[in-house]
Amino acid sequence: MYFIECIKDDCGWGTIKNQPEFNQSMEAIVSWFEGNSKLIGELKGVDRKTYSLPLVHDKQESYRVYKTSFNLSYSIIPIARSTHTVLMYPIGYDSEIGGVFDDYEARGFFDKTLNNLSFYLLIICIILSLFSLLYLKYLFIMDE
Repeated sequence: MYFIECIKDDCGWGTIKNQPEFNQSMEAIVSWFEGNSKLIGELKGVDRKTYSLPLVHDKQESYRVYKTSFNLSYSIIPIARSTHTVLMYPIGYDSEIGGVFDDYEARGFFDKTLNNLSFYLLIICIILSLFSLLYLKYLFIMDE
């Protein structure tokens, strides 16, 4: 397991000063990793003033990276994997993690026909949109 610590006390949204209990719990986690893992290096973050909006953040962050190992029961793996979903889709569309929201199978003649028709309509719409770009280019050329 790798643990990344922000060296500055508050690298997040700037709300630590208003939540001292939360800050203390995070400091306890950091101190545990400092005592029970190996420091493998420090990272310098990207200078956000150069690559981002200047109003968002104006200082470069620094991070410490710790490495440690845990002995976990295999029964924890399905629980950990169950959290790997983004907007109702499991990461990598792995159905073992969770159901895929729009995964369906057309059954019966009517459903299969409707499914095929919608697929062909989608292809026709894409082709027409590409032709519309060419047509717009043609109109601009003819206008000159």
